[in-house]
Amino acid sequence: MNKQITREDFLEYAQHNGELLRLEQEILEYRKNNSVSNINRVWYGTFKRRICGLAGWSAAVPALKSSQAYDMVYEYLYRLLSDKNFYLLVSKEIGG
Repeated sequence: MNKQITREDFLEYAQHNGELLRLEQEILEYRKNNSVSNINRVWYGTFKRRICGLAGWSAAVPALKSSQAYDMVYEYLYRLLSDKNFYLLVSKEIGG
């Protein structure tokens, strides 16, 4: 990806499936309440596997059945978990 995904980009996909917004909220809550010392363990053990059914070729919603949808959702949610400054920016944007 050439540009960093924004929440606005993510919302273009999330509007098609509310589960994506719930997953975003769970990641925000996780970041708020936990120190993230092993990001990849948390990501792969808790959040990443859930994306597959929501975006990408296995998605139930036709508008989310593409590798582009998967990549954008994956990048946004992983960045939300792993990048403290981005987490703080999004948190402030949505009033958390």
